[in-house]
Amino acid sequence: MTVLDSSDDCHLFTDVFGRLLQLLLACIAIFMLYIKRKLEFPIRPIKVWAMDVSKQSLGALYIHCVSVILSIVMVAASTENYDECGIYFVNYVLDTTWGGFIMIVFLRMIDNVAARFGLLDIARCGDYGDPPQMRIWWTQFFAYLTALTLMKMVDVLILWAFFPDIAYFSTRLFSAFKHHRHLELSLVMLVIPGCCTSVQFWIVDSYLKSDDNQLKFIADNSEKRWISQDVVGLPPPPLSQGDESVKSVSPL
Repeated sequence: MTVLDSSDDCHLFTDVFGRLLQLLLACIAIFMLYIKRKLEFPIRPIKVWAMDVSKQSLGALYIHCVSVILSIVMVAASTENYDECGIYFVNYVLDTTWGGFIMIVFLRMIDNVAARFGLLDIARCGDYGDPPQMRIWWTQFFAYLTALTLMKMVDVLILWAFFPDIAYFSTRLFSAFKHHRHLELSLVMLVIPGCCTSVQFWIVDSYLKSDDNQLKFIADNSEKRWISQDVVGLPPPPLSQGDESVKSVSPL
């Protein structure tokens, strides 16, 4: 079964153009999270927001690298001249659609197990302490990375089981761009992933950030800050004259 002539195939490891597309995709995703922060109430402090975003961004970079390497290896191991970019496209669609749902399920399972064993640094996802601590961030990041790895393993099993059909379909899907590899690369690296990534980042961020009903928001005339509702053994901080009362914030 001959699929495509290799004269002008789309390759994932390509020139500066491909790297710029990936950088632009990352900027779009982070910008969407910034817009989401502006629409929240109450707004997360910039440091907490940055820790949430960095956790998700590094996870996305990890999955992206795995998908690129996996696509290249699968095509190289095949006897057919399949399209690397097409295989990556299928990888990406799997990761950002039902793979995202599977990842959230795994993350919830990890949080529940951590809560059962009293590992509160993991169980309280998005709560990095007061003040925020990088030690807690690293703990939660590795838990998130574990959920991503489990999700990717499920996706790899699907790709491996149905690879001939998936590869043939994806190669035929982009066969119209056979002599326009930069256009194909733009589609599989920017246009379609830009839409999928924006939606996925928005949804996953809602799970990675701290639950609003586990936090209290203190407002006074000079500052706004977060404190954990679960601090045990500490009396509530005194409110200075003119302070508003502490009010609970319902979940978004």
